[in-house]
Amino acid sequence: EQVEMIYWFADSPAQPEHFPYDTAQFMADGEYLSDLIAEIERGDEEVWPLTTNERRCRFCHYRSLCERGVSAAPLDEFNGEQTAPPVDLDIDLEQIAEIAF
Repeated sequence: EQVEMIYWFADSPAQPEHFPYDTAQFMADGEYLSDLIAEIERGDEEVWPLTTNERRCRFCHYRSLCERGVSAAPLDEFNGEQTAPPVDLDIDLEQIAEIAF
């Protein structure tokens, strides 16, 4: 009952948004997470196929789960080779509409 997130915009700090967190929400979140854990344990989801290009696994922290090594290679050994296609992060913030609360 004592937890609250307060979000404010730098343009209008005198008008913060308050998001309280109470026991009912805590219980609902706990039930949701328990259901999610049970779903994961049941293994209902199809297993994702492994890549045939094992070079992509070299710096992966999860490679032991696929039995493709024990630990990821240190990043200082990364020589700039790309293992995934580049992502275009050129975003024009003026094209993004504001969202009203």
